[in-house]
Amino acid sequence: MPDILKLEEFQLTDLLVRWHEEGNEGREESERLIADGECGLSYEVFRQKENPCLFALEMRFQFTPGEGRPKAGYEIDATIEGFFTFPEGMPEDNMQTLIRLNGLTILYGILRGEVASVTGLFQGGRFVLPAVYMPDIIESIESQKPKPPKKRPARASKKRSRKKS
Repeated sequence: MPDILKLEEFQLTDLLVRWHEEGNEGREESERLIADGECGLSYEVFRQKENPCLFALEMRFQFTPGEGRPKAGYEIDATIEGFFTFPEGMPEDNMQTLIRLNGLTILYGILRGEVASVTGLFQGGRFVLPAVYMPDIIESIESQKPKPPKKRPARASKKRSRKKS
């Protein structure tokens, strides 16, 4: 079966992991918070002009303490980039859908493993990124992006005649 989308390379460009102990002071071991916050996910798609079948995808994951809550547990900010190729002749709509759906799913899985591995070295123990349903994530992000203005068909201009006085 031929590849419809091939991950050529990936790299972490940012990885910040902080452990906040202050919100756990006085708690029993079984009551310690390792995750008390909010997740955020964003992405950008880039394309090489010389090779329209080569895409770059940058995904950012953030886990921050919730507003009004004490800082407790992990704070995470990570960015990963992936470089993907499509076979020649793939329709544009397919590439645009697959780079987002499959590309983000691939990068999220990689980042999930990396974050679990790194946080396993912290006193709070391993943190596993939550499971997500990528179509909902994509729909939410795309709906927040500004829509390009609709093009109106050009109208023939009417010449106005001036009355001479």
